[in-house]
Amino acid sequence: MEKLWIKPNIFTRTLLFTFIIFVVGCTGVFPPNYPDVITLDNPPEVSLNYTYNTVRLVQPVSIAEGNPTAFRFIIRQRSKPDSPLIERVFFPGDSIAIELPFNVFDPQPLGNLIKLIPYGRDLQPVEHLFTVADTGTIVLPEAIIRRVPVVITGILLLRDNNTPIESADVTITDSASVILRTQSDSLGFFRFELWSRYRHRTDLSLVIRDEENYLNKSISIDFKENQTVHFPIFFGASQEFVSQGAVYRILQDFVPFRSGPENGADIQFFLSRGDMLAVKKVAGDRLFGVVEVLNDETKTLQWFEGWVLSQFTELVK
Repeated sequence: MEKLWIKPNIFTRTLLFTFIIFVVGCTGVFPPNYPDVITLDNPPEVSLNYTYNTVRLVQPVSIAEGNPTAFRFIIRQRSKPDSPLIERVFFPGDSIAIELPFNVFDPQPLGNLIKLIPYGRDLQPVEHLFTVADTGTIVLPEAIIRRVPVVITGILLLRDNNTPIESADVTITDSASVILRTQSDSLGFFRFELWSRYRHRTDLSLVIRDEENYLNKSISIDFKENQTVHFPIFFGASQEFVSQGAVYRILQDFVPFRSGPENGADIQFFLSRGDMLAVKKVAGDRLFGVVEVLNDETKTLQWFEGWVLSQFTELVK
């Protein structure tokens, strides 16, 4: 009986191959091992909570004129007029308040601006600058809603050299009282704003007084349905008039301006305090000269010759 022998190298290869097949097969039977369980049916929910330091802006409103239907409330940095932080529309009766993060504001003094635009006929927008120095609530100045005002401007100048008249007292009056008062600035300029209802008044006057320059003038105001009116106002004598002779100023009202030096000479008209006389001739206590008068209708200057008692005058130049 013969014995069958398997060569050692064939046997070793066969055993190694069989072991590999066994190991690979066994690993396919067990599930993979993960550190955390992944569930597909109930995905996890992630919640993030951001906390800001905030500023709450409150805008009080009162309606003096008109009937606005809504308000557009705009907040922006003063240095970025074209990039508002927020715009929101509110309606009459709403509380106008907005809360924003602290860090969106400009920390500079008066570095931020609000604009409240009322919707309605001829209503004027309201703007306020404000400072944000800390978190919390800021109550802004009250926004008073009114119609676009009528504006009166003017400039006061000396007629002979266009020198501005500074610190003259300028008032707007009606038939009963003074409505507004101001003074001309260093350029002779003045400006008033009146409620729109004054545009239709016919009893308004502009009164200019300046004791130092003997100014006293009243001008009727007629808006003629315009929103603005401007008054260029000249005082004193023209350059041509000054060249006629020594210039004297009249010291009081109702000084007779006579056609001759005699006491009984005809009175052409009465001169007022502050009027100018260009003296050409002196006869005792009487002065002969020229006065310059503005014709209100033609707005032209007219000259008249006559006599004045010297006791009512003082030499100017």
